[in-house]
Amino acid sequence: MSRNILFQVTVLFVLAGVSLADQQEHIKGQSADNTGRRDRCGILAQIKTYPFFGREPITDPIVYDIWHNQREWIPILIECITNDMIIKDPRSSPARIDTFRIGDLSFFLLNNIIEVGDKVLPTSVLEGYKEMGVYAYFRWVENPANRKALQNSCAAWWKENGSSWRKSPAKPTPILPPGQKPN
Repeated sequence: MSRNILFQVTVLFVLAGVSLADQQEHIKGQSADNTGRRDRCGILAQIKTYPFFGREPITDPIVYDIWHNQREWIPILIECITNDMIIKDPRSSPARIDTFRIGDLSFFLLNNIIEVGDKVLPTSVLEGYKEMGVYAYFRWVENPANRKALQNSCAAWWKENGSSWRKSPAKPTPILPPGQKPN
Protein backbone atom coordinates (compact mmCIF):
# COMPACT_ATOMS: atom_id res chain seq x y z
CA MET A 1 0.00 0.00 0.00
CA SER A 2 1.58 3.29 -0.95
CA ARG A 3 2.16 6.00 1.64
CA ASN A 4 -0.20 8.34 -0.16
CA ILE A 5 -3.06 5.84 -0.08
CA LEU A 6 -2.33 5.03 3.57
CA PHE A 7 -2.39 8.74 4.41
CA GLN A 8 -5.65 9.26 2.52
CA VAL A 9 -7.26 6.30 4.30
CA THR A 10 -6.07 7.60 7.67
CA VAL A 11 -7.31 11.13 6.99
CA LEU A 12 -10.68 9.81 5.85
CA PHE A 13 -10.97 7.74 9.01
CA VAL A 14 -9.97 10.67 11.21
CA LEU A 15 -12.39 13.03 9.49
CA ALA A 16 -15.17 10.45 9.67
CA GLY A 17 -14.56 9.97 13.40
CA VAL A 18 -13.53 6.32 13.07
CA SER A 19 -11.69 5.17 16.19
CA LEU A 20 -7.99 4.35 16.12
CA ALA A 21 -8.78 0.70 16.89
CA ASP A 22 -10.99 0.49 13.77
CA GLN A 23 -8.27 2.22 11.71
CA GLN A 24 -5.67 -0.26 12.96
CA GLU A 25 -7.91 -3.21 12.18
CA HIS A 26 -8.47 -1.94 8.63
CA ILE A 27 -4.77 -1.24 8.14
CA LYS A 28 -3.81 -4.62 9.61
CA GLY A 29 -5.97 -6.32 7.02
CA GLN A 30 -4.22 -4.34 4.28
CA SER A 31 -0.69 -5.03 5.51
CA ALA A 32 1.49 -7.18 3.28
CA ASP A 33 2.92 -9.06 6.26
CA ASN A 34 -0.43 -8.96 8.11
CA THR A 35 1.19 -7.80 11.37
CA GLY A 36 0.20 -4.17 10.98
CA ARG A 37 3.44 -3.03 12.64
CA ARG A 38 4.94 -1.49 9.53
CA ASP A 39 1.71 0.29 8.69
CA ARG A 40 1.15 1.58 12.22
CA CYS A 41 4.60 3.13 12.30
CA GLY A 42 4.20 4.19 8.66
CA ILE A 43 1.18 6.31 9.58
CA LEU A 44 3.56 8.50 11.57
CA ALA A 45 5.56 9.17 8.40
CA GLN A 46 2.48 10.89 7.01
CA ILE A 47 2.52 13.62 9.67
CA LYS A 48 3.16 16.88 7.85
CA THR A 49 3.37 19.30 10.78
CA TYR A 50 4.31 18.65 14.36
CA PRO A 51 3.86 21.75 16.53
CA PHE A 52 5.76 23.05 19.50
CA PHE A 53 3.32 21.91 22.17
CA GLY A 54 2.21 24.84 24.25
CA ARG A 55 3.12 27.34 21.54
CA GLU A 56 1.39 26.30 18.33
CA PRO A 57 -1.96 24.74 17.46
CA ILE A 58 -2.30 21.12 16.38
CA THR A 59 -3.45 21.20 12.77
CA ASP A 60 -2.25 17.83 11.46
CA PRO A 61 -5.09 15.25 11.45
CA ILE A 62 -2.86 12.40 12.59
CA VAL A 63 -1.39 14.39 15.49
CA TYR A 64 -4.95 15.44 16.32
CA ASP A 65 -6.01 11.79 16.44
CA ILE A 66 -3.02 10.84 18.58
CA TRP A 67 -3.75 13.63 21.06
CA HIS A 68 -7.41 12.65 21.37
CA ASN A 69 -6.73 8.90 21.63
CA GLN A 70 -3.62 8.96 23.78
CA ARG A 71 -4.08 5.69 25.67
CA GLU A 72 -4.58 3.77 22.41
CA TRP A 73 -1.56 5.39 20.77
CA ILE A 74 0.96 5.09 23.63
CA PRO A 75 1.84 1.40 23.00
CA ILE A 76 2.14 2.11 19.26
CA LEU A 77 4.45 5.07 19.88
CA ILE A 78 6.61 2.93 22.17
CA GLU A 79 6.70 0.17 19.54
CA CYS A 80 7.80 2.63 16.85
CA ILE A 81 10.74 4.14 18.79
CA THR A 82 13.11 1.66 17.12
CA ASN A 83 11.79 2.37 13.61
CA ASP A 84 14.77 3.84 11.78
CA MET A 85 13.00 4.89 8.57
CA ILE A 86 14.17 8.40 7.67
CA ILE A 87 11.34 10.86 7.12
CA LYS A 88 11.07 14.57 6.51
CA ASP A 89 11.38 16.34 9.85
CA PRO A 90 7.83 17.58 10.55
CA ARG A 91 8.77 19.64 13.60
CA SER A 92 8.44 23.39 13.47
CA SER A 93 11.58 23.56 15.59
CA PRO A 94 14.54 25.49 14.20
CA ALA A 95 16.71 22.53 15.33
CA ARG A 96 15.96 20.37 12.29
CA ILE A 97 18.03 17.42 11.07
CA ASP A 98 18.29 15.53 7.80
CA THR A 99 18.27 12.08 9.43
CA PHE A 100 15.01 12.47 11.35
CA ARG A 101 13.43 9.05 11.87
CA ILE A 102 9.99 7.70 12.63
CA GLY A 103 11.43 6.58 15.97
CA ASP A 104 12.35 10.18 16.82
CA LEU A 105 8.85 11.41 16.06
CA SER A 106 7.43 8.51 18.10
CA PHE A 107 9.50 9.45 21.13
CA PHE A 108 8.73 13.17 20.86
CA LEU A 109 4.99 12.47 20.60
CA LEU A 110 5.20 10.03 23.51
CA ASN A 111 7.13 12.53 25.61
CA ASN A 112 4.55 15.24 24.94
CA ILE A 113 1.79 12.89 26.10
CA ILE A 114 3.31 11.23 29.16
CA GLU A 115 6.28 13.54 29.86
CA VAL A 116 8.61 10.63 30.35
CA GLY A 117 11.88 12.02 28.92
CA ASP A 118 13.56 12.79 32.23
CA LYS A 119 12.63 9.32 33.50
CA VAL A 120 13.94 7.28 30.56
CA LEU A 121 16.83 9.21 29.01
CA PRO A 122 20.27 8.71 30.57
CA THR A 123 21.74 11.47 32.70
CA SER A 124 24.43 12.10 30.05
CA VAL A 125 21.74 13.01 27.50
CA LEU A 126 19.82 15.16 29.97
CA GLU A 127 23.05 16.98 30.89
CA GLY A 128 23.89 17.29 27.18
CA TYR A 129 20.65 19.24 26.65
CA LYS A 130 22.22 22.12 28.60
CA GLU A 131 24.95 22.55 25.99
CA MET A 132 23.59 21.02 22.80
CA GLY A 133 19.81 21.15 23.20
CA VAL A 134 17.89 18.44 21.37
CA TYR A 135 21.03 17.53 19.42
CA ALA A 136 22.20 15.64 22.55
CA TYR A 137 19.25 13.28 22.05
CA PHE A 138 19.95 12.89 18.31
CA ARG A 139 23.63 12.15 18.93
CA TRP A 140 22.72 9.49 21.52
CA VAL A 141 20.13 7.66 19.36
CA GLU A 142 22.54 7.46 16.41
CA ASN A 143 23.55 4.19 18.06
CA PRO A 144 20.75 1.64 17.40
CA ALA A 145 21.44 -0.02 20.75
CA ASN A 146 20.58 3.26 22.48
CA ARG A 147 17.34 3.55 20.55
CA LYS A 148 16.44 0.02 21.66
CA ALA A 149 17.37 0.88 25.26
CA LEU A 150 15.08 3.93 25.05
CA GLN A 151 12.24 1.77 23.78
CA ASN A 152 12.80 -0.73 26.59
CA SER A 153 12.86 2.04 29.21
CA CYS A 154 9.64 3.56 27.86
CA ALA A 155 7.95 0.15 27.76
CA ALA A 156 9.03 -0.60 31.34
CA TRP A 157 7.79 2.81 32.52
CA TRP A 158 4.44 2.27 30.79
CA LYS A 159 4.09 -1.25 32.19
CA GLU A 160 4.68 0.06 35.70
CA ASN A 161 2.68 3.30 35.44
CA GLY A 162 0.19 2.82 32.60
CA SER A 163 -2.67 1.50 34.71
CA SER A 164 -2.64 4.59 36.92
CA TRP A 165 -1.80 7.09 34.17
CA ARG A 166 -4.46 9.65 33.31
CA LYS A 167 -4.79 11.52 30.04
CA SER A 168 -2.78 14.69 29.96
CA PRO A 169 -4.84 17.75 30.70
CA ALA A 170 -5.39 20.03 27.75
CA LYS A 171 -2.29 22.04 26.99
CA PRO A 172 -2.70 25.79 26.56
CA THR A 173 -2.34 25.20 22.83
CA PRO A 174 -5.63 25.14 20.93
CA ILE A 175 -6.23 21.69 19.44
CA LEU A 176 -7.98 22.28 16.16
CA PRO A 177 -10.07 19.80 14.18
CA PRO A 178 -8.40 18.61 10.97
CA GLY A 179 -8.57 21.20 8.22
CA GLN A 180 -9.38 24.12 10.53
CA LYS A 181 -6.78 26.87 10.44
CA PRO A 182 -5.81 28.93 13.51
CA ASN A 183 -7.23 32.45 13.72
